[in-house]
This record gives sequence, structure tokens and C-alpha cells, in this order.
Amino acid sequence: MNSAFSTRQLRAGNTFLANVSAAEYFVRRRMDGPYHDLVALIEFGSQAYIVTPFTNDYENILLSIGLIGTPEEYRRFPDHGTLIMGAINRGVQLFRTFDFLDATGNLIVIFSDGQDTHAVYEDQSLDDILQEASDNQIPVYFIRTSYDQQLGDLLPDEVWKEAVERTGGQFFPAANEEMIIEAVNEIDRLAAGRIRVTRYVTRDPLFAPFAMLAGALWTGALGLALCFGAFRTFP
Repeated sequence: MNSAFSTRQLRAGNTFLANVSAAEYFVRRRMDGPYHDLVALIEFGSQAYIVTPFTNDYENILLSIGLIGTPEEYRRFPDHGTLIMGAINRGVQLFRTFDFLDATGNLIVIFSDGQDTHAVYEDQSLDDILQEASDNQIPVYFIRTSYDQQLGDLLPDEVWKEAVERTGGQFFPAANEEMIIEAVNEIDRLAAGRIRVTRYVTRDPLFAPFAMLAGALWTGALGLALCFGAFRTFP
């Protein structure tokens, strides 16, 4: 268990640290499993930026997550904001660029405090963007981290819950460390044998009106095939 995303940190408002640590925890779980995932890392606020394109180098991804998680790197980030739709859209575009849309096991995992009420991104509605993920069989899993906030306590909860469930994914309202770990473990279990792409998102609560989000997408092979539903196999 990583103390960086303990309940004490969440209570203090450090959901950014919790999200970064949860993303790292998830990647390490994949490393410990029988997977050969391809992972890409995306950092985004109001816009999404590709930090690392698809790679099977877990250590490189962990290094990037660690760098994103520092206050210094956050302050250098040019585009603070919280636009989850933009990150999902960029993730789907990245699958398309690497010709992974037809792969099975694709998955997007979002870590965020969920404080995003935007209804439109580049003339696309939330329904349009999530429909594209659904049409390409990319379920979206959303771990919403906010201390002592149960489902429905935050205004956007019901909107995001309904939206991600339409893709075949799941919404996890994580109010403390234990719930974050349970959600990560559940996604890891569901992804077994059928993953290809995963996303992480983080928001820094230390900068009240802003959010920094990090996204990691991946595809991999689990014996036969996965890619967010099914991994592509690699040697």
C-alpha cells in the first residue's frame, strides 16, 4: 500500500497524489501479472498531450508517471484545467493512429476527482465522444477520487456514471484509500485476458480551479489476445 494515496492524503485534499499513486499501483499490478501490455501515457488539462506513445517498457511509463506527479512538473504544465472528454477523445484517436481500434481488450481507465461539468468538446457532446468509444468496443472505467464523497455527492457523478456504463465500463466513487485500491484491483481483474489500452487521469486539488490529468492507454497480450477486451499478442 502506497501512503501517498492514503485516506489521510485524501482528507487533506491531495487527490492529485492519490491519483498518481493509484495509476502507478495499477501499472505495477500489470507488471506482476502475465501480461505484455503496450502502454501510452497522456497528460491533459483542458487539452491532452501525448507524453509517451505505445510502448511495452513499463519502467519508462512508471518514470513518466513519477515525473508528472511532482509539483515542479505540474507548474510547468502549460494548460491547467479539467476536460475529461478531451482526454477520452485523444485516447480514441491514439488507438486509431496505431491501428488498434480493431484489437480486442481495449480499455480506458480514468483517475480524476470528477469535477468536470463540460457538456461539449470541439463541437462534440459527451454522448458523441462516449459513443465513439462504445462503437469501437473501448469500455471506459472511471475511478472518481474525492474524500468522503459517496455516489451522488458530487454534481457530475450521475452523468459520468451513466456515460461510462454505456461504453461497457464502470464508475467507481472512491471516497478513501481502501475504495481506490478495491477499484484498481477490480479493473485489473476485469482486464485479465482481454486488455489492450488503459487510461489514467489525475487532477491536482492544490490548484483549486484547475486540474491536471494524466492518461495512460495500453494494449497487451495475455496468452491469446487482449486490447481492452482482448490484448494483441506480442513476443
